[in-house]
Amino acid sequence: MNKVPVAMTAYKMNFNPAFHCLALAVMLALSVQAEDEIQGPTIKGVALEEEAVQLDVDFSNPFVWEEIQFKSIKTFPNMLPTLPWTSHSLSFGQFEPGMVDWFQYDFIMLGQYEVLDPHTIKATFLGGPEIIGKFDVEKGTLEFDGLEYRPIIEVPKFKVLASSNLNDWASVSPSGDTAREQIWSGATAVALPKSNTRTRFYRVELEE
Repeated sequence: MNKVPVAMTAYKMNFNPAFHCLALAVMLALSVQAEDEIQGPTIKGVALEEEAVQLDVDFSNPFVWEEIQFKSIKTFPNMLPTLPWTSHSLSFGQFEPGMVDWFQYDFIMLGQYEVLDPHTIKATFLGGPEIIGKFDVEKGTLEFDGLEYRPIIEVPKFKVLASSNLNDWASVSPSGDTAREQIWSGATAVALPKSNTRTRFYRVELEE
């Protein structure tokens, strides 16, 4: 049986009549998978707001060049002054196996790439240069041709389930729109309506 990636967290609300405060009592992150198999959502944080509960959910998988798009931190003016500034972007093997796509301004350079080690890649462009890119794990950026690039992933389709007893679960819709992208190893904010129950558990599952 295939296991659906799951992340779970809990909070407990303590109401103090004197101070009218909500205190975060417990937070935990669990997975139905073994530690060496963990992929998919991880709840990194939970915050109690006035009208909502915010989960910070990381949808990152282990680092794989072909599953990440890299966007330059520095932005550049567009061809038309009325259009917003744009970033350079890099993708490896996303459109065709073994091919690198490098978007700059209003043109794209194509070439081939080779993974030298888990965090180093060599790109050879058609009629152009050979460039070595290195991903700095501590900084969380790729250095490529003198620019720093952030690793960006798409936020997959997911659902949130809530329970007060860990036995009965019901689907909960986010209070607002959720971002479509996130920085790899970062987090996506998911706002949920606050419940009146003292203890509340949440599960985040990927939709198949």
